Amino acid sequence: MKRLIYMACICTTFLQAQELLAPLTGIVKPIYEGKIGISTEGKVDKVYLKEGDSVKKGQVILSLDSNLQKLETQRRNLLLKDKTQLNSLKKNIVVIEDILNKKQKLYNETKSISLNELNQLKMQYTNTKAELSSLIINEKKEYIEYQISKNVLDYYKLKSPVSGVITKIEPKIGEWVQVGKEIVQIIDIDTCFVEVDLTTSDLQQLSVNSKVDVEISNGKETFIKEGTVSFISAMADSSSGLIRAKIDFDNKDKKAIPGLTANVILK
Repeated sequence: MKRLIYMACICTTFLQAQELLAPLTGIVKPIYEGKIGISTEGKVDKVYLKEGDSVKKGQVILSLDSNLQKLETQRRNLLLKDKTQLNSLKKNIVVIEDILNKKQKLYNETKSISLNELNQLKMQYTNTKAELSSLIINEKKEYIEYQISKNVLDYYKLKSPVSGVITKIEPKIGEWVQVGKEIVQIIDIDTCFVEVDLTTSDLQQLSVNSKVDVEISNGKETFIKEGTVSFISAMADSSSGLIRAKIDFDNKDKKAIPGLTANVILK
């Protein structure tokens, strides 16, 4: 009986040791994987990149036909540059003010002009100043409208929000796209991560910023990358009791392919 108990203890200890030594398994995922859409609707005019191409942050992937918006922007620019009426009113005010000062002086000294005539001139001066103020405000509005029109032009271009690789471009030249529809998929694989489920035993050896080995096989070779624990969930899964964690690793050499299985080996 004692021998059986002893053997059971040995087996239990062995299984616990194996559990501690067993690698954690997860799937390689890119640090960024996004599907993006364009901010306005229209017909695709140009596609500058293709699936599989590298893309830089802010680089234009495709653009829509924007001829009408370009014409509208040009029209608003011409309105903004047109200073004819504004300059004319400024000159008129100078002339009217000079005449008003002379008439006022004449009325005060000799009363050779009527008060009604003087008041009409004052009214003309006031109205002209008000008209000038209105034009100045309108000019500011035209500037804002011109800037809005210029910014709207940018909506006709779909730019990449990150540097990465294009994995999917749906529309072709001539096709119509809707606002907000996801039409391009981009991934950033310069940094990847493996998501694993930890047991409470694993937590005794791991914490955020812990270093681990990530073993991956890409079909040609098996290699190991140094990973860093970037996240450990504060909650365990209610059904399994496991705790979600993420291990980040550098992948600038592009050896690790997203979707592959990886083994995380605790150090």
